[in-house]
Amino acid sequence: MPVAVVAKGLEIKNYEPLTLVNNLDDWHDFIKLATDDIRCKELNQKSRQFVDRVLVSGDAATRIIESIIAYSKIRERKNAA
Repeated sequence: MPVAVVAKGLEIKNYEPLTLVNNLDDWHDFIKLATDDIRCKELNQKSRQFVDRVLVSGDAATRIIESIIAYSKIRERKNAA
């Protein structure tokens, strides 16, 4: 699915290679690309690249709990010192 990020002039490199929308013309250009069968494939590829780069596979709930526990142990050690 084609994805764009409303940047409004911000430098948001974390969202590369997604299309950045800064103004109405950018929206118009993005819609034109997204509704063109050939160019839409390029947008889909960029979306896939972004997801592949930022998505961490596995059970998110377990990772969150493990991070909380690890952080709590670090704080306990700092407070004990």
